[in-house]
Amino acid sequence: MLDSVPGDVTPPTIALNGDKLVQVAVGGTYTVGDPGYPVILSDDVTAMANIVVTTSSLDTSTAGLKTITYTAKDEANNTASVTRVVLVGDLTPSTADTFYNLHSPSTMTLNPTSNASVYGQLYVKGATEGSGQTPNVKMWVGVNSTDSDPSGWPDAAWKVAAYNSAQTGNNDEYSAILSGPDYTTGNTYYYATRWQVGSGAYAYGGTTGPWNGTTSKNGILSVVPVRNVTFAVDMSVQILKGTFIPSSGQAVELKGSYNSGWLGAGVAMSDPDGDGIYTATVPVQGNSGDTIEYKFNTTGTGAAGWEAVSSNRTLVLGNAPQSAGPVTFSNDGTTFAVWSGGATLNPENLAKYAIGGASSLTANNGQAPVAGGDANTLTLTAIVRDDPSLNLAGQVVTSLADYSNPSFITLATVGDSADQTNLPANCKRKVFSVARGTDERKFLRIKVTK
Repeated sequence: MLDSVPGDVTPPTIALNGDKLVQVAVGGTYTVGDPGYPVILSDDVTAMANIVVTTSSLDTSTAGLKTITYTAKDEANNTASVTRVVLVGDLTPSTADTFYNLHSPSTMTLNPTSNASVYGQLYVKGATEGSGQTPNVKMWVGVNSTDSDPSGWPDAAWKVAAYNSAQTGNNDEYSAILSGPDYTTGNTYYYATRWQVGSGAYAYGGTTGPWNGTTSKNGILSVVPVRNVTFAVDMSVQILKGTFIPSSGQAVELKGSYNSGWLGAGVAMSDPDGDGIYTATVPVQGNSGDTIEYKFNTTGTGAAGWEAVSSNRTLVLGNAPQSAGPVTFSNDGTTFAVWSGGATLNPENLAKYAIGGASSLTANNGQAPVAGGDANTLTLTAIVRDDPSLNLAGQVVTSLADYSNPSFITLATVGDSADQTNLPANCKRKVFSVARGTDERKFLRIKVTK
């Protein structure tokens, strides 16, 4: 023992050479003080301190996780310690001491223009806890065209992963980016993680831990086409009602299952020509025949928020660019432009839109007004469009020729029918009525203006 240094209370410094985690083969040699695994010592007084270990070598006859504690003692008997973790043998299936996996995601969809990261995590007791990367560890992500044991995949299947410093906790995390252009559209692939400590054998991670092909499997990668879809929503009814006021800063956005399962930010929609129809064109990935869901939302002070529809809107994807809509926000009323498919607004087309409840300009499912009444009252019962931009009135004359002279026209009484069953969407059944009085005859018609 060296002479004590009076007043020295500072312990020596002791550090490993950086390889906190060391791997040696079963039956191999790991000797304390081996130049390959040096321990660096210094002291504030003598510049060198004594090192004390309980054994001179490590038992490598059995596989497992072993630790050696190195303790340095200076002349004043101040001590400092450091522990080295030694993996004897290779990473084994999950135990309390070691664990590795394909952490996330378990499934992935890419298109020819997209990419995404695959993550794997490793836990080695005494090594991966705390902050910073554990040295002597490597991970790869492999992709293969068959769902098979990843230990049989070719070397070209594996891509080196990078350490993820943002991960906190007891596990070390690594990730690699998979790019859609690297794979064939329309095909399905499979992916896993591969781990190595030092020069040890590879270990393969599956979805819940070490890969076993049953409870811990390969991830599934689908590579699908992408096409532009133009979504359109008609806000004219809301603008007419005053529930949507673009000049006040209110806006419309699109969200849906095409966008990371609704989790991404909404897509802003625009109305460059000021016709009340807002559009947005977005790339949507998916196979032809897949169904996506979407919905519209208004933003800004006083905006209505999500449109009030009973279920999300749906669209079946095709192979080429396509359009969805226009539809009316919240299915609240409709507009002639939407109903007619953009046909010319003339008196004939307006009458078909406003009266009868036909589903489109070319449909034959509309209903003509029904004349009725009794000795005292003349009525017309009609299905009319529930559109605040329309003005519908019952006009009464005693001679058909009098319709050409506004001064001879009187207005009929109008009200909702007691029967509102079996109506098309956005329609009401109205009754226009007039008392017959003492006139021998009266004529009643429905006039619509827009």
